[in-house]
Amino acid sequence: ALATNREALLALRDSHYGATVLGFIVTYALIVALSLPGASVATLAGGFLFATFPGTIFNVLGATLGASAIFLVARSSIGASFAARLEGAEGMVKRIKEGIDDNQWSMLFLIRLVPAVPFVIANLVPAFLEVPLHRYVISTFFGIMPGALVYTSIGAGLSEVFARGAAPDLGLLFTPSILLPILGLCALALLPIIIKALRGERGDRMTHLKTDICVIGAGAAGLSVAAGAVQMGAQVVLIEAGEMGGDCLNTGCVPSKALLAAGHKAHHTAQAAFGVAGHDPAPDFAAAKDNLRAVIDRIAPVDRQERFEGLGVTVIRARARFVAPDTLEAGGQRIAARRFVIATGSQPFVPRIAGLDAVAYHTNETIFDLGKRPAHLLIIGGGPIGLEMAQAHRRLGSEVTVIEGARALGRDDPEAVALVLAQLRAEGITIIEDAAVASVAGKDGAITVQTGDGASVTGTHLLVAVGRRPVLDDLGLDQAAVAHSPKGIDVDAGLRTSNPRIYAIGDVTGGAQFTHVAGYHAGLILRPMLFGLRARARTDHIPRVTYTDPELAQVGLTEAEARKAHGARLNVVRADFAHNDRAIATGQAHGFAKVMVVRGRPVGATIVGPQAGELIQIWALAIAARLKMSAIAGMISPYPTLGEINKRVAGAYFAPRLFESRWVKRVVRIVQRLR
Repeated sequence: ALATNREALLALRDSHYGATVLGFIVTYALIVALSLPGASVATLAGGFLFATFPGTIFNVLGATLGASAIFLVARSSIGASFAARLEGAEGMVKRIKEGIDDNQWSMLFLIRLVPAVPFVIANLVPAFLEVPLHRYVISTFFGIMPGALVYTSIGAGLSEVFARGAAPDLGLLFTPSILLPILGLCALALLPIIIKALRGERGDRMTHLKTDICVIGAGAAGLSVAAGAVQMGAQVVLIEAGEMGGDCLNTGCVPSKALLAAGHKAHHTAQAAFGVAGHDPAPDFAAAKDNLRAVIDRIAPVDRQERFEGLGVTVIRARARFVAPDTLEAGGQRIAARRFVIATGSQPFVPRIAGLDAVAYHTNETIFDLGKRPAHLLIIGGGPIGLEMAQAHRRLGSEVTVIEGARALGRDDPEAVALVLAQLRAEGITIIEDAAVASVAGKDGAITVQTGDGASVTGTHLLVAVGRRPVLDDLGLDQAAVAHSPKGIDVDAGLRTSNPRIYAIGDVTGGAQFTHVAGYHAGLILRPMLFGLRARARTDHIPRVTYTDPELAQVGLTEAEARKAHGARLNVVRADFAHNDRAIATGQAHGFAKVMVVRGRPVGATIVGPQAGELIQIWALAIAARLKMSAIAGMISPYPTLGEINKRVAGAYFAPRLFESRWVKRVVRIVQRLR
């Protein structure tokens, strides 16, 4: 066909060179993408039409585009499920998979350089093994170039043979003089393996470790992943540079609640109630701190390195840094894993305030180390951490001033926040709102905070509690091809990063920074990592609690958020603790429960009052399971309990529909007459 149509083809090329090149590349790409026969003939045609070197480039471009298309289709459709099955394979299949994972560049170049490997196989195998796209494209482009050059040059030679009117012997394509140089190029594919072997012989001090799952961070999220994965049969490496248990155990949730408990005990001991006289509790601040450390020590064994090693987890106490999309280094070891989980958590955010770096200030990471009670604690930040520490220290005898640049507890329902702030102020805590901090000055024992309006307050100690930021420093995220910003690591709905091998969970994603969210994320990603199942994270059913007295709990939308989202469809119902018999009997009859309802289903709930954190859980369940208000109304609560308030809220939703409906009353009268 080329010989017969030579003159016409060359005339078309000469008159429409650009269009001919484009048409040739597109045709070649379609042949490869659709796995049609004729790729070898097309390669010869490239040389026949465009000469050796231009033809080689056009051939390689067409082949790379077509191969990339079939690669992406295969990987997006069945590649993930196929890779998940390979991860659970044993024996020879597992060893082959591990060898390929460890030498991907060599494998890719090898299958491209060896003419015996069918092109369609060379396209599909990397897709099933979830090879990164950039690595596949680069290896395809350069890997097929030597063979393409040989075949294109033969095509160019054919054009000269046809010009003389001769008939070529196509058997020369398979002669040793053609095949042996191509096979010799295959040795290049082995170069990375040879270099790696030579490095090992020369005493490379970096030891190599391969595993199924590598978890970075031994906080709540990382520990949950490691424990769950190893107990279901996966090989797990856990890396932690700091304390096992992370922020929650050592400097967050646990110590703060222990200190709050000490403050609550002191406060209620001082109150006269139920015919019992109050008395001076004489709080011992140092003893309260000793109790705090005892609480941590009691919980710590669950998170200890020894426990996880007993489960079969390999624990490395060092800082981790990615050196490639599929490899990281930690503690003198290079670790390759099928899946990585970044669970490095968050740390206190310290804003840029003039003079702050020149004074001794505390964050949640250091405030619990104080052995002596602060005479006057200044707190910058009126969020949950700031107000919890304010009440705890005030009840243990400190004078406390809170300075907030906007509204204290600004995320929460204003009506509920008002009750919390009123109680804190009644206990003697000074709360200054809408006062941005301009500067800090002074020395130990005499620190002055000045606000933007010129006012100032002086105290003995300073706590900065304005929020938290994800821990991203020195992780090598760019080397791992993981997209991120100062706000956190970018993840999709399944908590997967831009690198399909790597997940990010917990605080490091920049979302809700709670321990229970970290645990939720951990359980979620075990499904795709271990079983190849799809998973999608939700946020609408996640509760949050401020553990002041009274407690303030929220799940789903606040009233303001619900009105904005649902407008006239929203129905807000509430019940007060003033009408809860248990709250009255125990002297806790202050606060309320408020539920936002749309079409019979709760979309949010706010509770402020005694044990709000415990009581909010039924609404978290209702939103998570998409239950109707009738399910809560049908629940039987023991009497007398604080939990009855939730049933009363549900009753408040149905009361107007039952007791204020003329149709209901008419039906009742008719039934009564007929009975």
